[in-house]
Amino acid sequence: MKRVWMIAVVCLLLTVLTACAAAPEAQEAPAAPVSAEAEAPEAPEPQAVPAEPEQPEAVSEPETPEEPAEPEVPAEPEEPAGPETPEQPDGPTLDDALAFVDQDVSAMIAAIGEPVSSSYEASCMGDGDDGILEYDGFIVFTYREPDGSAETVIDAE
Repeated sequence: MKRVWMIAVVCLLLTVLTACAAAPEAQEAPAAPVSAEAEAPEAPEPQAVPAEPEQPEAVSEPETPEEPAEPEVPAEPEEPAGPETPEQPDGPTLDDALAFVDQDVSAMIAAIGEPVSSSYEASCMGDGDDGILEYDGFIVFTYREPDGSAETVIDAE
């Protein structure tokens, strides 16, 4: 049953396409205005069709002679791949500072250098001062004892 419907649909489409191609002037005419009261036309009844539709003959294109392949040019030899070493930044990094968390700030300064700027305020964690040491690209937070005897790296970001 499905096959019959498919054949009917194919024939209907072929009929419509053939009619459209035969009457190009009909395509150029302006369409009549459609009113809201107009009903949709009924679908035409399917017509009897042959069991197998005719297949158009395949058109073969003329053969073109193959162009000769261009000779392969050897690529320039690449430099031997050695162990990859990531580029080291010019100055200290956040990871360098984080390595000194819970250690004395003087050890960190000795390893990564002096900060660009520093500021201290009364701490909310104790009687000492909270320090903010600014480096190029990151900040180090410290806690300085009230008597100034020790300053510890708390965190960096």
